[in-house]
Amino acid sequence: MGTPKYVQIAEVLQRRIAHGDYLSGALPGAPKLMQEFGISYMTTRQAMQKLIDDGTVIRAANGRLEVPGAPGESPKLRVAYLHHSAISLADKWRNAISGAARKYGCSYQDVPFHYSDDTVVYETLDQNFDLIFFNISPLQPLLLEKLRRISDRVVSLFADLTRYGIRCFDGINIEAIGHLVEFLHRRGCRRIDFFTVEPSLTHPSPR
Repeated sequence: MGTPKYVQIAEVLQRRIAHGDYLSGALPGAPKLMQEFGISYMTTRQAMQKLIDDGTVIRAANGRLEVPGAPGESPKLRVAYLHHSAISLADKWRNAISGAARKYGCSYQDVPFHYSDDTVVYETLDQNFDLIFFNISPLQPLLLEKLRRISDRVVSLFADLTRYGIRCFDGINIEAIGHLVEFLHRRGCRRIDFFTVEPSLTHPSPR
């Protein structure tokens, strides 16, 4: 008898977790897994329950399945970069963000999208990242409102959205990316209140 389908799905998800595919902590919801693997809701539930039983994931207070940290491990700063899929792998801003995350032991997820209303954009903003850099154009009203609601953990690149309470790096020295990630990482911050350029570097006020 072959391996049950739910076990195969659970093993795929375990391999993804081991490779760091779900660095944000939260696994995809049941509808997304059902669509991806062509499975029923019951099979999806069985696969998720196996992950729970194996200790691979835990169920968070919000009901979502999350990858737990190792016992005694300090929570890593979770960083993401939302950008158009046309951006080159050699893009200097992309490399600066991913490089800073690696340097300071943060988790990092590169999130390309095809258009500004792409579902991946909204899904990423709903995940529990601590710091999301984004370069999205055009910004539709609904998306802008969503960004405003989580303004303490998003940073716009290039587009000045400060009038909406969203911090931005607009023409700033690219080295400021590293300073920001280092500051949040070393001080255990999870949110940003404001930026200041005094005396010479961009520093967030921690929270």
